[in-house]
Amino acid sequence: MQNMTDMIFPDKLKEHFSSYGKVVEHQIMLDHSTGRSRGFGFVTFESEDAVERVMSQGRMHDLGGKQVNFFTLQCVVPDTKYHQLVSSF
Repeated sequence: MQNMTDMIFPDKLKEHFSSYGKVVEHQIMLDHSTGRSRGFGFVTFESEDAVERVMSQGRMHDLGGKQVNFFTLQCVVPDTKYHQLVSSF
C-alpha cells in the first residue's frame, strides 16, 4: 500500500480488508526514530482469492479519507499458503 497517512491505524487497516477475506497479518511500517508511518504497509490474506477481490475494486481504495494505492507482492515462503497485498500511502 502506498500514500498512507498517519491517520490509518493497523486495526482500521485490518477492518477495511477483512471484508475481502481472512486477514492473517497486517502491518503499517514505521520509522524507528520518529515512530511515524513510513507511508507503506502490508496486508496478508489467507487466500489468493481475497487479493483478487481487492484488486477487482481497482488499485485505489479510500482509507481514512485518503486514496491509497495497492499492488500485489508475490513471494515464496516455504510451507505457507498466504498471499500478500502491499500498499503505499
